Parts: sequence; C-alpha cells; structure tokens
Amino acid sequence: MRVTVIALALATLASAADDAADENAPGSRGLLIPIPPSQTVDAGALKRLTEGYQEQKQAFLELLLEIDANQIDYATDCLSDVHKKRQAITQAMGRHQGQVTASLLAPELESDYVRIGWEVWPRLTGNVVRVGPGSPFPTLADASPKLQAGDTVQLGSGTFVLELRPDQKTLTDLAFQGLGPDQTVLKFQHVNGFHPNSPSRRWRFADLKIDCQAADAGGGAPNWLPGGSIELRNCAIGNYSLQGAIARMAGVLLIEDCLFDGGSTPSGGRPFGPIWSQGEPTYIRNTRFVDNRDLTIPSNAALVLDRCRFEKRSMQGDPNVAR
Repeated sequence: MRVTVIALALATLASAADDAADENAPGSRGLLIPIPPSQTVDAGALKRLTEGYQEQKQAFLELLLEIDANQIDYATDCLSDVHKKRQAITQAMGRHQGQVTASLLAPELESDYVRIGWEVWPRLTGNVVRVGPGSPFPTLADASPKLQAGDTVQLGSGTFVLELRPDQKTLTDLAFQGLGPDQTVLKFQHVNGFHPNSPSRRWRFADLKIDCQAADAGGGAPNWLPGGSIELRNCAIGNYSLQGAIARMAGVLLIEDCLFDGGSTPSGGRPFGPIWSQGEPTYIRNTRFVDNRDLTIPSNAALVLDRCRFEKRSMQGDPNVAR
C-alpha cells in the first residue's frame, strides 16, 4: 500500500508537469500554481521540480505517510494516544529533516583542509598596524577605529584587550599577531549588546595567549569568540571558566598548533570542555588538550581532529576520571 501511494503521488506530479508544459509556450511565464500566494512558477520550473530532487521527494512522501498513519481522532483517542501520535510525528519530522538536509551538502567538503582554510585565512594587504609599548598605538582600543580590511595587527609584549562592540564597524580579513604565547596575552571584552553571531569574517589570532578570564566571569559562561570564520594559530588558551574555554555561535573555526590548558585544578575546562559550538564546521589540527574532558560539539556538526593529543596531568580530583 505504501509503495502504491508513493508511485501514485509521483505519477500525479509528473502528469501535472506534462500538462503545464503543453499549456505554456517555451519561454513564457504563465500562472501554473501558487507556491505561496503572489509567487508563481513557469512550466520549466515545475518540470524541474517534479523530475528532480528524488531523494528529498521520497523523504517528504514517507513523512506524509507517517502523518497520515498518526492522524488524531478526537472522538476515539484518549490523551495518551494523542501524546503518542504527536511524539511519533515529531520524531518523523526530525528524521526526515535530516534526510533532506544531508543530501544538500557532501560531508567531505567540511573535512577538506584546503577548503576550510580558504574559508578562514584572511586576505591580507601587507599593511601592519603596530600596537603596544613604544608603538604608534599603545592599546587596541586606540588602534581599532583606524583598522582597515586586510590589516595585520602586530601586538607587542604585554596584555591587550580586544573590545567586541555591537556598534563597531564590521571588518573582514584581520590578523592579530603576537610575539608568542609567553609574551603576548589577549583578552576579549564583550560590550553590552555584542552578539557572537556578528558577521565578522576571516579573522586570525596567532602567536599569543588567550586569557579566558575565569575569575572575571565568575566561573560562568565561556569566552565567546567573534562571529564569522576564525583561525587560531600557535595560541595557548587558558584560565577557563567552569563552562569551558571558548564558545562559537556561527562561522568556520580552524585551530592549528595550539594548546588548551584546562588548568591544574579539577574544575578547569569542565563540565563542557574546552570548546562549545553551535554546530559550524570545526577543524582542529596538531593541537594539545591538557586536563580537558570533552569537546561539546553537536552530533550534526562537522568536526575534524587531525594529529591532536589529549593529555591528563592533574585531574585526580575529577570524579569522572577513573583512578
């Protein structure tokens, strides 16, 4: 019966496309069906829709069969029946949503290092903006209004604060370059209204230490990185909050040659681990994770771990570590 229904539905769609093609001359845009109100498709578009997308149509038809099989009859169904049917439809929608979206993107694209790099690596102009003691700009706050797309921000020795403000202009293609994690420390300061889904693109943080400011955060939320595509290269990330080190809302993240140090106490980087992500592609290469428990990445996210090491140093007090 299920095969018959699916075959009948496909035959009906194909017949509609043939009829529409006969009624409309080539190149014309006649009214065929409202897709939503005020939008129409021509014969060519309808033919393409009915003849293509076989995997998606199969998933949709199976979903319709699930919905049809779980129709609620309020005259006979008790509350537990209604609840079970609603659960069945909800599960079916989630399952078929995955089938439809999975066919839209080849998974190997998100694990291709060159493709990820092209998405992340900033397009630099060669202009260098020097920040720090004895430089034209003593602080990042002084330099930020002068930055242009493609600049390399050379940070000297000391601690620097990068303000992430909702009202600042959005720049693509910036590189923040330190003198090494033992000399240059960077902190992020989130000004009220900043959202980690900001459209910054292709920012690099290299050769510096990122201080996650656990004490300042009161052990609360992890440190949000700017939105957009971000690269961390030769960085040491430490001083986590209890909720982890860094968090991502949107954009590709490429991490290379870095160190995530969970700290010498059992609470470092736990319970959520060093990275918390909403599901954007994350590629981690040649990176050490010391005293960290987990990477919190959604199951539908693309995650690549390439030559990474997870080490235990001082986690004896962690109840989740076997003794």
